Amino acid sequence: MASLLADSSFDEITYRHVGEATRLSERTVYRHFPTRSHLLAAVAAWLETQYFRTAAFSTWHEFDAAISRRFREFDALPDFAFLVARAEAVSPIDETGLGFVAHAIEVLIEQTMPGLNRRDTQRMVAALSYLSSAQFWARCRIGFTLNGEEIIDSSRASRARVLATSPRAPEQSHLHDESVHT
Repeated sequence: MASLLADSSFDEITYRHVGEATRLSERTVYRHFPTRSHLLAAVAAWLETQYFRTAAFSTWHEFDAAISRRFREFDALPDFAFLVARAEAVSPIDETGLGFVAHAIEVLIEQTMPGLNRRDTQRMVAALSYLSSAQFWARCRIGFTLNGEEIIDSSRASRARVLATSPRAPEQSHLHDESVHT
């Protein structure tokens, strides 16, 4: 797939091209990816695992470091990052539940803000997931013409504001304390 994306944009890649690259019939490719959305999601998932894998984190400091590294990886391969962002913008096509990052954020919220109600936790997970996403990076890049470090700063500042709105928000200094994990 990387060779296809190196030579063509996603919109130029046809099912026939995928079939030729994978040595499968076009019909087989259709069977696995019945729509372009399915194909886009699969390509984005592959790009995530090959180029943009988010490091594990168990503290807010590690979360910031993982997302900063992820955004720097986006800067290094912007065409691939924009493709991941595009896939994120498409309506979900499967029901696999929370992704790794959202699940890790949820666990971190539960550890650092015990007793927070379910609705507030879900709101914070949604907001923090977006602030760490390729969609956020792409929006800052295109819509606000921010460079990579400005995007990282914006993500961190926005994350701090989201956490500060929680009725169970710990002190801001505690949110950066590396000892906030079990």
